[in-house]
Formats: sequence, structure tokens, C-alpha cells
Amino acid sequence: MLETISEENQPPPPPHYSRRTVFVFVDSFDLATLAALRYARSMRPTTIRAVHFVIDGVRADKLREKWTRADRGVPLDFIDVSDRRLTRAAAELVEREAADPSTHVTVVLPRRSYSALLGRLLHDRTADKIAAVVSRIPRSAATIVPYDVTSRVRVLQERQAAKTGKAPAGNMPGAKPPATVRGTVKGQDPGPANGQRSSRGRQGEDEAAAPSDVMPIGLLAAPGRAVVEGRIRVVEIKPVERNSVLSCEISDGTGDLTVLFYGRSHIPGLVCGARVRLRGSVGFRADGHPVMINPAYELLFPAV
Repeated sequence: MLETISEENQPPPPPHYSRRTVFVFVDSFDLATLAALRYARSMRPTTIRAVHFVIDGVRADKLREKWTRADRGVPLDFIDVSDRRLTRAAAELVEREAADPSTHVTVVLPRRSYSALLGRLLHDRTADKIAAVVSRIPRSAATIVPYDVTSRVRVLQERQAAKTGKAPAGNMPGAKPPATVRGTVKGQDPGPANGQRSSRGRQGEDEAAAPSDVMPIGLLAAPGRAVVEGRIRVVEIKPVERNSVLSCEISDGTGDLTVLFYGRSHIPGLVCGARVRLRGSVGFRADGHPVMINPAYELLFPAV
């Protein structure tokens, strides 16, 4: 005998979210990352961002260079994780984004698989740990995108051999993507138009003689010129048409400030963990968050 299901026992309607954010966690720039980006785009999110958690500054610099060259059209955020607790950093990022009840967050994690022997040597459960933590956060989910590196490399090599009539030389996945036009020459200091300058050689002098007009970020209340100091927490490369914007989040313990350098993809020394002094005009977003555009900067404590 079939039971009669009352209206009260019907499942609730699926939630409606006005915003859908997708984070693609990026460890390196390779074919697995490209596959994860394709999958993320197929979800047609409101916002898509790639995120790299920085535990190795040299590796982060190499990733930044490759990402800028490839010009994937997706912003890449660099988030400092000095304590190396990746799951905690991932959870905090997702929790902040999903705090809005109208927003749903999906984290996409590429997972690379190899041949049996190599797979045992390279096995890493970081993606599984992050996915487990993220899935427990309300209005969020995690998707692991598997990528068979061994078979995919073999297919690419066969295609290349068929096209050229000979076996391809070198390791194809490690080849550098073609360079594209960038806003500035790598390593070039900003021009005098915006007054930026790097002061690596004056590290000790700057730390010993901080100017008296330095303003705590938390006390910035009105537009105008200001001098602030803080530690770089997040670095993001934002593609804008055929140019780039380098965005840095600065924190001094009293508040946070966003710094935007237009036409830049990288400024030597401005990396996660570095301490900087900024001089320029402060504006405010609609939510009251302070912003500086193309300020003069001094590097006080380079990240190691």
C-alpha cells in the first residue's frame, strides 16, 4: 500500500542565489590548472577567481610571470599563508565570500594523477582535506577535477608527432606559453608620473625613521592625501582588456586598505609578506573601504 505524502513532507524548494562565486585554487600553471579553469567557466558563475596560497615566495613569483604571459582573462589572487595552514586559509576565504546569504561559493581544485609508481611518490591529499573543510561551510561546495597527466601527455605527444612527422622534443606540459603584450617591462620601476619608487637599499633607514605623519588605516575617514604603513596580505593581478592592474591588500592591525597600480602586472618587492609605506590620495568605495591608486611606495621589510 502506497503511503500518502502530505505537503508538509515535501522537500523544500531549491535555494535561489543571486550571486555564484567560483574559486579555482591554483598551485602551479599547467594542463591540470587549465582543465580546472575550463570546468569553472562551464558553471557560468557570476564571479570566477583563481587563488594561490603563498608559502614559497619564489614559486609564487614564477607562477605570477606564467599567469601574466598566458593572459587567461581570470584574476589571480596571491594570499599569504605564513603558517602554512592551507585548509584554514581556504576556509577563511570561503567563509568571507559566503557570509552573504544570497551568495553561493564553489571551490574547484585540480587533482593530478600519474602512473602507478610515480603516483605513489607524488601522492598528496591536500585537495581532499581542503574539499572536506569547504564542504562543511554553509552555502559552499567543493569540486575536485581529476586530470590524468600521464595519458594526457602521451596524447599531446602523439598529436605533435603526427603534425610534425617526428617525436616532439622536451616535456610539452612544461613549455612556456606564448608571451603577450604587457603593460610594463618586467622589473621596471614606475615612472615619475606617479612618483613610485623602490627603496630596497634603504631598508634600515626607513624602519628606524618612520615619519610622524603615518596614519593608522583604521582612522582613515575622509578622502585626501595620507601616509600609511602595513603588511601586504593579498596580491592580485586583474586583467583589464589588454592591460593589467596590480592590486594589493595592506593591513596594519587597525584596518585594511586596497592599493591599485594601473598598467602593472608585477612590481619588484611588492609581494605577500612585505611591509610597505604608501603616500598618496585616499578614496573610498561604496562600502567605506579605503583605496589608493598609483601611490608612491617604499619597501620597508622585504618578504623572504
